Order: sequence, then structure tokens, then C-alpha cells
Amino acid sequence: MNEKKVLLIIFTVAFFLRFGALSYLPRQHRTPSADAQEYDELALNLLAGKGFINFNTGKPTAWRVPLYPIFLASIYSVFGHNYTAVRIVQCLLGAFLCVLIYLIAKEIFSSRVALIASLTLCFYKPYILYSYFGGPGFLFSENLFTFLLAVFVYFITRSFLPKPGVSNSIIAGFLLGLMALTRPVASLLP
Repeated sequence: MNEKKVLLIIFTVAFFLRFGALSYLPRQHRTPSADAQEYDELALNLLAGKGFINFNTGKPTAWRVPLYPIFLASIYSVFGHNYTAVRIVQCLLGAFLCVLIYLIAKEIFSSRVALIASLTLCFYKPYILYSYFGGPGFLFSENLFTFLLAVFVYFITRSFLPKPGVSNSIIAGFLLGLMALTRPVASLLP
């Protein structure tokens, strides 16, 4: 079987596992609360043209980094204020992550190691639905951050292996900036 078919199968299985897990999301977690609620409120404020402000105080906030609320706002602008749409997009990111892990492992090791790594991530239950602390069912920035981190690793790996390229390094630098706008811990990577 050729590599494209393998990647398509991995993506499809990973997506449907994550999508299927959404039906097991407990009722009390179907509506965002705590951090997820703040991300949701910031996204709604952005869509309403009020900017990056806190719902409670009505003042601008620097407490939350902006990229995840912008990500949510972009999904809401297409599908309306719909948590299911966000969860499906996050399932797609998780499925693409399995493909990215394959590509990264293939660059560094071999196709066999890449297949094992990708399938492990595909079926790894805590990543499909992080119990009650994340996963595609929850509106947490970790979903976007993990995907961006994998894309960053892919491009930084390609900038050194097998032939160095400046364009891959530039893309990796851009992704590092996006990661820092999603989770501040990314600014410690350089």
C-alpha cells in the first residue's frame, strides 16, 4: 500500500475515533466553564466588535493570549456560536496531528517507526479524550497549541534534515510566534 493511502487511513481512523468520543462527553462538560468559558466569551466579544475585553469588567484583558479566542471566533463566524463545530474542527486537528507525527518520525527515523508512532497516537485514549481535562471535546488552547507544536517540529526538522533550507526555518519561526500567541510557554523554546 502506498504512503498516501496509509496516511489517509490513519487520518480517517483518528478523526472518527475522536468524533465518536465526543458522544461520551459528560453532560456537565458540554457547556464551557472556567477557562473554556473565558475563551468563549473573548471569542464572542471579538465577533461583536468589542475587542479583546473581559465580559465581567468590560475592560481590555492581557490575562489570556489571543490566538485561541481568534481561532474560536473564526469558527463562530462561519458556523455561528456552535460548540459542536469547534469540537469537530478540533477533531480534525487531532487527526492531522497523527499524520504530522508520521511525517516527523519518517524524517528522523524510518517509515516503520513513523507508522508505529502515528498509530500509537491515533489510538492513544488519553489523547482522544483527555478524561475531563482537554481533548477535542473541550474548548482549551491545548488543542490548537499541540497541533502548532507538531507543525513547528516538522518544519524545524526539515530545516536541518536532509538538506538545510532557509524557508523551512522561516516557517518554523513564524509557527513559534503563533505558538507563543496560543500558550506563553512557547516563548521558552528558543
